[in-house]
Amino acid sequence: MFCLGSDEEGCPCVKLQEVDFIPALYRIIDEILVNAVDNHHRKGTHTNELRVTVDENSNWIEVYNNGKSIPITIHPTEKIYVPELVFGYLLTGSNFDDNEVKFTGGRNGYGAKLANIFSTDFIVEIRDAKGSIYKQHWSKNMSTCSTPEITKGQAGSKTEPYIKVRFHPDFSKFSSQGFKYESGFIDLIKRRIFDLSACNPKLQVYLNDSKIEVGSFKEYVKLFYSANKTVEHPEKLFVHKHIADGWEIAVGAAMGDEFSQFSFVNSISTTQGGSHVNYVLFQLSSKISEYISKTYSDLQLTIPPAMVKNHLTLFVNCLIENPTFDSQTKETLTTKSVSFSQKINISNDFIAQIASHTPIIENIISFAQYKQSARAKKPRKRESKLAIPKLDDANLAGTDRSLECVLILTEGDSAKALAISGLSVVERDRYGVFPLRGKVLNVREASMDQIKENQEVQHLKKILGLDDVLKTDSFEDVKKKLRYGKIMLMCDQDHDGSHIKGLLINMIHYFYPQLLKNNFIDQFITPIVKVSKGAETKSFFSLPEFENWKNSLSENEREKWNQKYYKGLGTNTSKEAKEYFSNLKKHIIEMKYDEKTEENIEKAFSKELTNVRKLWLAHFKEGTYLDTSKGTVTLSDFIDKELILFSNQNNIRSIPSLVDGLKPSQRKILFCCLKRDLKNEIKVAQLAGYVSEHSAYHHGEQALYNTITGMAQDFVGSNNIPLLYPSGQFGTRLQGGDDAASARYIFTRLNKLTRMIFMKEDDPILDYNEEDNMIIEPKFYVPIIPMLLVNGAEGMGTGWSTSIPTFNPLDLIDALNILLDSPNVENAKIPSLKMWARGFKGVIEQNGNDKFTVKGIYSVKQKGDVIEMDISELPIGEWTEHFKTHLLTLASKDVVKPKFSERNTESTVGFTLTINSSEITPSLLKKLKLEKSFAMTNMTVFSANQEIVQYSNVEEIIKQFYKVRVEYYEKRKVHQITHLEKQCRILTNKVKFLDYITSGDSNMKQFMKTKREDIPSFLKTVVGIDINQGESISYLTDMSLLSLTTENKEKLVKQLEIVKSDLNSIKADTAKQMWKRDLKKLKEELISLKQQWVV
Repeated sequence: MFCLGSDEEGCPCVKLQEVDFIPALYRIIDEILVNAVDNHHRKGTHTNELRVTVDENSNWIEVYNNGKSIPITIHPTEKIYVPELVFGYLLTGSNFDDNEVKFTGGRNGYGAKLANIFSTDFIVEIRDAKGSIYKQHWSKNMSTCSTPEITKGQAGSKTEPYIKVRFHPDFSKFSSQGFKYESGFIDLIKRRIFDLSACNPKLQVYLNDSKIEVGSFKEYVKLFYSANKTVEHPEKLFVHKHIADGWEIAVGAAMGDEFSQFSFVNSISTTQGGSHVNYVLFQLSSKISEYISKTYSDLQLTIPPAMVKNHLTLFVNCLIENPTFDSQTKETLTTKSVSFSQKINISNDFIAQIASHTPIIENIISFAQYKQSARAKKPRKRESKLAIPKLDDANLAGTDRSLECVLILTEGDSAKALAISGLSVVERDRYGVFPLRGKVLNVREASMDQIKENQEVQHLKKILGLDDVLKTDSFEDVKKKLRYGKIMLMCDQDHDGSHIKGLLINMIHYFYPQLLKNNFIDQFITPIVKVSKGAETKSFFSLPEFENWKNSLSENEREKWNQKYYKGLGTNTSKEAKEYFSNLKKHIIEMKYDEKTEENIEKAFSKELTNVRKLWLAHFKEGTYLDTSKGTVTLSDFIDKELILFSNQNNIRSIPSLVDGLKPSQRKILFCCLKRDLKNEIKVAQLAGYVSEHSAYHHGEQALYNTITGMAQDFVGSNNIPLLYPSGQFGTRLQGGDDAASARYIFTRLNKLTRMIFMKEDDPILDYNEEDNMIIEPKFYVPIIPMLLVNGAEGMGTGWSTSIPTFNPLDLIDALNILLDSPNVENAKIPSLKMWARGFKGVIEQNGNDKFTVKGIYSVKQKGDVIEMDISELPIGEWTEHFKTHLLTLASKDVVKPKFSERNTESTVGFTLTINSSEITPSLLKKLKLEKSFAMTNMTVFSANQEIVQYSNVEEIIKQFYKVRVEYYEKRKVHQITHLEKQCRILTNKVKFLDYITSGDSNMKQFMKTKREDIPSFLKTVVGIDINQGESISYLTDMSLLSLTTENKEKLVKQLEIVKSDLNSIKADTAKQMWKRDLKKLKEELISLKQQWVV
């Protein structure tokens, strides 16, 4: 360990030496030191002196600091002196308020109490500003406490206050006999005291009455390099800089073969680093890597950030507001970097300083050149045969004719079968086939470990012969190692197939850009739709192309064509496969590199370019498709005209509608349930089949099973109002719904509330989609309350994501009524709505305008030096089994005791656990996951105009929903009036007709003698019925003889009166009145059900 020592001239330095390290002993000493330094950071304490005395012969340690002291007064509630409370009682102190910004390391006395417990003697001496002196002595591990000795100061006297703690560690507790028996331990403590001096330049620090002459962090860093006397100027081995308020760093050459760090948070030595070190290191290593790539581009070196890291020693000294650590030992900072009050930026000038003042850059380049040289010298032979599962290798792959070979990468096993069928008509020796298991890893955003552990990526590298090729290798060198001269992508022609192609292009570009620049990738295209009319057939290779053709036809012409949608490559027959491979030129599309390829690939797949991606998608135009008719496309066109279709569709699938709160798959399911008037239970698997058949659903059945199941779930934290009824095991809060039974064994139907929200009266006014020659679900439904806020939403699209909390439908109804009663909706004030989940018993607090904090229910009891906690509720979305797993993880870290009891059911929570007293900190609830935050900063939806919109508060969503819904009530009113007026005309005409027929036999005979073509004229002139030109009169002419009676006429008269009454009522109603009436009925029903809103 790095300890304080002396160089050859007797000057202090820090050097590596063997230490008999006792962590617990070190920690209790450090707690007393940090408590003293904390006083220096607190405002108004005037602490500027710290004196530490270490007597390794007597084993006593004394720590003194001047400045504002602990009050020498009786505590108002505990009725004992405050110093005794602070130093002698657990779970007391004044530093627990996290609403107060503090740059301190301890929790004011907590560490001191630990030192007291682990000492044979512990003596506190305090002097206050009035001159009063307080002395108290604990002994036998804090079990014995003397009565405090108090000497009152003289009235009016002014003396300097101080706190002095003197203690004798109980070495028996640490299996030790004393300091002098532990080699190097005192030197380690001395280095720690030097740490404190370096981190606090305005604090005068004394060790054994000698002032420490380390006046800055820079001077401290110099001590690490001073031991090496072969270096004339040790300060030239590192550079130092204040990078922000409260942040200073130093960067030096590595002190060995790997990265090392020395970091401090509020004077605490974070020996394992943490978020502050990672925060600096990420920028530092990335910018050094970038600097080398640009400055030494002629060397064509690949310098990953991990390589940079191993050549660095990093020193960090920072102040963090209210820091949190992984444990009481405080070795690792866990405060998230987003919470840091200061944002740092490593400047290019600082990187230039590193390059000019240290050997770091030179060392990195030398190492990279050595690695490259060693790799180049390593003999490598192409492998002719590979033992990779499911690979059908080309016979010539791995031979001298490798570059003639083509590797067909297929989307799954069924596509591989299609390729094998097709290859029977071509020369098989030059073609290999390998099926992909799904979507390839986005290697651009993956860690090195993820890439190494990803079997598919490693298999592809090996199959292609690229497992030891670097992006800096020349294309000519790479060709010598290739087992295949080209890749041919054979994916489904749907949006997901385009994404798989894009991910493969991204992988090749990221690892081997030289291959992509030499047009290494082709794609094999098959029709996604075929249409036929008699012997004539047409094939379409993209849906927009098909839609454009279809829209160019008249309705009558369109009906003459039969169409077949190819859901995937597996839809094609072996015969069709052979047809495709017999005409390869028509189906193979060469993908060419162009000047904007690199920019466009990064735009589509780089995590850092999210905003660029949003802009890209904002310019998307309906009808866009990639024209492959010429046999070649640029990679930029593929991204902008084909991959963009997936990205846009991914958002449509993942982001809900503002109006109905549904995503397309949910809307299709609701459409089919409403169409079928699903009042009787049906198996989920059967419903999925019905949805596939009647709503043009073209994706996997399992996804449909999951969506149906999700729409019926009713446990705490799922749906506030499920649209479907769960009959069977649809999942519980034990596993968040993952414990649902198979779709073959569970049944569902419409929840009876669903038709009160998605009203039948609105069905005729919706804008329905059309696909596969049938009318399917509407673009959106118009529920009478914003279901988006009732059941919430989560989704991850491309460039966009969404997270919307859930709210109480009764609160939403009240909010809508306020808007309905307001003369000016824009200026109407809606009371703040609180997040809500049906059945949740915990606490929900609103923090500001954009955040909710959700807490579970717990109670605590102190039992000796441990705490017993009883948990009866978990935060929304924290599932019971997951929580149990988390407790087991905490138990392995000694946060909680390994044995805990549980009494959970499928709907209730019950845990009893024991927690170490040292873990009782304000961050405990978050550590236990008993506290959770829900933000309202990412409420992204599709508007009624099908545009992506992001809202920042619930009121905006409610008002926008209101505007759409009130418009549709107007449409409903117009439609109902039109419908009733038509009914009135029909009934009036029927009454007139029957009146004429029943007036005498001659009338009947006269009508029967009238020619069919003359009937309209007869009815108009003789009977007096008003008939519009072209209007059908079948409702009159098709009446049966039995209905031509006076009795039936009287029935029709009564029906007419009812319809006229309904018509007059609707005409008298306003749209707002209609809506209020519907809301009233729904509210009454909800209240009557007492929140059991699944019926």
